[in-house]
Amino acid sequence: MQGKVTFRDLLTIHSDRPDLIHKQVSALVRQIPILYSILSLNIVALAISYFGTAPLWLTVVCPGLAVTFAAVRSYSWIRFPIETDDHALNVKRLKSLTLLSCLLSLLLSSWALALYTYGNPFQQFHSAFFLTATMICCVMAVVQSPQASLMCLGIVTAVFFGRFVVSGNEVMLSVSINFLFLAALMPFVIRSFFSTFSAQIETTRDLQAFNDEMIRLNRDLEFLRHNLENEVAKRTWELEDHAERLEKALQRERELNELQNGFVSMVSHEFRTPLTIIDGMARRVEKRAEKLNPADVIERMAKVRAAVARLSTMVERTLDSTNLASGQIDISPQIYSPTDLLAKVIQRQAEVTPDRPVELETGQAPSRTYGDPRLMDHVYANLVSNAVKYSKIGDLVQVKVWEENDRLVVSVRDEGLGIPADELPKISARFYRASTAQGIQGTGVGLNLAVKLIELHKGRFEIDSREGEWTEIRVSVPLEPAFDDLQTDTHTETTAYTAA
Repeated sequence: MQGKVTFRDLLTIHSDRPDLIHKQVSALVRQIPILYSILSLNIVALAISYFGTAPLWLTVVCPGLAVTFAAVRSYSWIRFPIETDDHALNVKRLKSLTLLSCLLSLLLSSWALALYTYGNPFQQFHSAFFLTATMICCVMAVVQSPQASLMCLGIVTAVFFGRFVVSGNEVMLSVSINFLFLAALMPFVIRSFFSTFSAQIETTRDLQAFNDEMIRLNRDLEFLRHNLENEVAKRTWELEDHAERLEKALQRERELNELQNGFVSMVSHEFRTPLTIIDGMARRVEKRAEKLNPADVIERMAKVRAAVARLSTMVERTLDSTNLASGQIDISPQIYSPTDLLAKVIQRQAEVTPDRPVELETGQAPSRTYGDPRLMDHVYANLVSNAVKYSKIGDLVQVKVWEENDRLVVSVRDEGLGIPADELPKISARFYRASTAQGIQGTGVGLNLAVKLIELHKGRFEIDSREGEWTEIRVSVPLEPAFDDLQTDTHTETTAYTAA
């Protein structure tokens, strides 16, 4: 597979790529037992939720068979991890795994819909959450096989659309809209991951070719060592040239590994928080269903929607980071109000962390500016969330906005952990996290993306901090940057660092 991966490539089992097929099967062999474990927990939870409401064959027999099947299959995968270099057998196994994952998605979706007809609104909401978790688990477990991922995604999305969107229930319709938005973004995440996965395999193959070439050159050099001096010099130059190319290939592989590790880390850590919020709200509503009034239900559903929106935002920011790294970020400049944008960012943060106050000062702020409000929303949201994340409960985070020399200036100051002075120059590097951030969730992607987006707006990023006391970040962008000649790899101004 050469060049950029298209969506048509994702729907194909690439039988002409034995190395790719072998890596896909090897990855699935390791990950499918984890998928079975997660699905078993969700199946048991949903069965318990409907126990006493739905028939026993739906709450005991079907879940028991499903969990037993998952346990037997997991034991088989772990006890007898069959891996072979037989290409025909690997192709057959990949097709079987694809069919099995789709059949599993269809059966679990059908079971959840069968339960749905017996439940109250809160149990029905749990069914919707089960389908969402099933979709995410299936997609991420078989993401190395994009054909299986897209088919599982399509099955669960069709179930959502056919049952919850058409049902007419306002709460389920709201959840379905958020789900459909998330489902629409997932194919781009799958394509991004598969592009990295495929590129890594190609790099490994190139490394093997370079290694073989190095062996051949060494043999030739030994054979020609008594020949003319100029021949030796020529071969030596060729050897050095190939060594340099090998080093570049190794560097490329390291970068690809770093990107993949960062992506997996973000999925496993950052996605967990909103999913926990959704599950927690569902459980609280179930336990207190008879005592809750409509206002309480609306409040909890709002928190669920906020968590789903946060999940969708993280997926969107991951895509922006990947597109920016490949030079494919879309910029849609327009006139917007910076104060309104900051107010929305702070309001969203308040919904997530109501015990962390954020103060906005707009005394000398310009009424409007020119730029891409969606990308600048990413920037300000990252700065505010970082300031809140690294502050203690009750500490005030101050956000100020003003106009200075035809530039929009925004500063965010917190009284939190601070950053060591010698780490300030590295703080915006991709995947880098300060030593004072130990034990606090994060991937090191957000601030790097924010700095890149600021540079796209021909802006300037400055950070000052005192370890253990405070951190202040200042962002300034022209009120009317010239986007006509702006390129995704342009660095208009350098990042400034100062230490107290």
